[in-house]
Amino acid sequence: MSRLNAGFTSVPTSQQTTNSPAINTHQHKPHLDNISSLSIEIKEPIHKELLLDWFSFFIMRYEERLLRFKGIINFKDHDQRTIFQGIHSLFEAKLDRKWLDGEEPITRIVFIGRDLPKDEIRQGIKDCISK
Repeated sequence: MSRLNAGFTSVPTSQQTTNSPAINTHQHKPHLDNISSLSIEIKEPIHKELLLDWFSFFIMRYEERLLRFKGIINFKDHDQRTIFQGIHSLFEAKLDRKWLDGEEPITRIVFIGRDLPKDEIRQGIKDCISK
């Protein structure tokens, strides 16, 4: 799974799609049912390793439901913002600028997906708050 500053992870060939008529025997209409978003904001600093481990687990478990996610993270003991984004099982994270004077360091994360386990996401992120 991706680690901070490691860039995108690759999708296994078995999960890639093709437009070959031999493989696609019928057309699918876009399924927009049950798509929702969840926005989380946390003022306390986040423990980096806990969050990366949780993300790895969460993404592996829900990659088919997870359409998009992105955010800004306030990691404990970091004076810079961390920006991350992803789709399905791919994600990248990189250091951004330093927090500005007077700017409140805060974590903001948005998830977009199908039938998202919102309570599980909230609890998982909450468990990563640095104590």
